Amino acid sequence: MSEELGFTDSTYGLGAGILFIGYFLFEIPSNLILQRVGAKIWIARIMIVWGY
Repeated sequence: MSEELGFTDSTYGLGAGILFIGYFLFEIPSNLILQRVGAKIWIARIMIVWGY
């Protein structure tokens, strides 16, 4: 896939780094909200948002 898209190693590394930073920034608040509202509501919210 990298060859078809024309990605170099540094381009792939930059994309992976951006993904990691986003994951790191949003994981803790997401887990705190999960504890407050419960897993059933939180997973339903994720499914609805991803569906749009």
